[in-house]
Amino acid sequence: MPGSAAALEIYEGLDDGFRRDFESIIDGVNAMATASIDVIRAHRGPDGEVDPSRVSDFCENASCAIRSALNRASDLVNNGRETVGETPQGMADRLIPCVA
Repeated sequence: MPGSAAALEIYEGLDDGFRRDFESIIDGVNAMATASIDVIRAHRGPDGEVDPSRVSDFCENASCAIRSALNRASDLVNNGRETVGETPQGMADRLIPCVA
């Protein structure tokens, strides 16, 4: 992809702690996505189809958890490793239940 070599070079030059924090969040996202796929597969019927009503609550909860982790990654990228106060979006997410 155009620019990928430069992006990798910049990424390799980042602070080790920052990279470790970012990669930890992304590893969590990957684990949640993989586990979600496994749960959905476990709900397949004999015909291979999944009844959406059997997985909709799980999918809503999983998407909220993944979205929250991606927001943490975005916050890390945009604000660095310093502890920042609660953002307006963070407050809204905390006060209003996640809806898909």
